[in-house]
Amino acid sequence: MATSFKFYTTAALKSLIVNAITSEATGFPIDYAFDTNLSTYWKATSTATQTIDVDLGASYNIRAWAMTFKEYDTTPGATVAMQVWWSDNGSSWTSWSGSNVQLKNIWTAGDPVLFKLPTAAADHRYWRFVISLADTVIDVTQLFLLQERVLDVGNMFPEPDHREYAVRAQSQAGIRTLKRLVNGVAVERFVREFLLTSDAELATLQGVYDDSKGILRPLLIQEDSNNPKVVELTTRRFMPNKIQHQLYKPIIRYQTLPYPEAGAGL
Repeated sequence: MATSFKFYTTAALKSLIVNAITSEATGFPIDYAFDTNLSTYWKATSTATQTIDVDLGASYNIRAWAMTFKEYDTTPGATVAMQVWWSDNGSSWTSWSGSNVQLKNIWTAGDPVLFKLPTAAADHRYWRFVISLADTVIDVTQLFLLQERVLDVGNMFPEPDHREYAVRAQSQAGIRTLKRLVNGVAVERFVREFLLTSDAELATLQGVYDDSKGILRPLLIQEDSNNPKVVELTTRRFMPNKIQHQLYKPIIRYQTLPYPEAGAGL
């Protein structure tokens, strides 16, 4: 079964510096929106339009952006507007991407992550986020500027709908599953095993791990046409299997991160 993976990694944020911020509430600084930790969050002091200017330290080819947030308790139909801009000098700005989003609908669907894939990538050093039209203060856990790595594989083991859990064994329709509890919340762990047919494909996977520091740095994974998920990679294991045609058998395990105070995976 052929499967396409798009990995959206956060390596561009490793040297990020915040140059300007409209406001930050006491105890909830803007640094929390870029610390790769989904248990912390930035909060503005009011519902006024918020502008955040960041310096990546160098130019990076950015393909997408995303925002994750805590539960957004608002009336149905209320929206927030997010605009993303880029600059080569930190003073002259060009609009790159924007989106008006009903955050209540996103939360209700169980995916509290706003993901935007603009028409084309942009390679620049300075970036600006502008958040407006919110009817209540949003608790932003992360703002992502994402690079893309694409991997198409032809042989998946097991099938994509297989789910594996850890700690407490169960059995469903003859398939062994396990469940792992994190702070009392069941956390899904998706296992993907497949064969790679070239060193280029292996290099793509290795690049994903390098971008993500191998572990504990959130990234987004889109499998086929499904909605992207915010995940962390839990292992870096590449096992050569050179029985025929120099095939490699890497094992990818990526775990959906528990969502703070909500008990749902992102």
